[in-house]
Amino acid sequence: MENWNSIKNQEIKRKFVNREVLAPVNLLVEYILSHEDPDAPFSLDDITHLYYYTDAEGNHYSETEKVYQLETWQEALEEAEILLEEDPDNTALISRISALENDIEALENAEQQMWEIYEWWIITPWLANELKAYSKPILTDGQNYYWGRCTTGQAILLDRVISRICEDMEILHGMCNAWL
Repeated sequence: MENWNSIKNQEIKRKFVNREVLAPVNLLVEYILSHEDPDAPFSLDDITHLYYYTDAEGNHYSETEKVYQLETWQEALEEAEILLEEDPDNTALISRISALENDIEALENAEQQMWEIYEWWIITPWLANELKAYSKPILTDGQNYYWGRCTTGQAILLDRVISRICEDMEILHGMCNAWL
């Protein structure tokens, strides 16, 4: 894959962002969330993927991703333990088992944390679904979709999740659906 942030790919991602990200709505969303009005169109409880867990390597997981990752590591651990029975002096397997046990324990004991949302953006329903698939904070009032962006200080087109979505769509330079 060519560099996500090459000049050509930045132009493609700029077009994508201009199409899918509609407007900044920080003041509106923050105002509604800060007032405990029972008639408000949404509340903090309505934000999907607001919480995450961190493993020993610093990777972030939603609740669903955490369960999946633990299952994956547990399967790998069981396979390694079977192989170790056949070759009990294999130091690489012993190290692998120890690392997997440590990873599993760290993620099982990880405390739930809340994302710090720096910006709110109104986005298209399509992008909301894509961002949900990547466990990004999303809020809806039944008509509009809001993305709780957990980064700030750089153009949205440079966000890793935007690059990943564009890559999934195969619209980056040199891909089969390239926009340039």
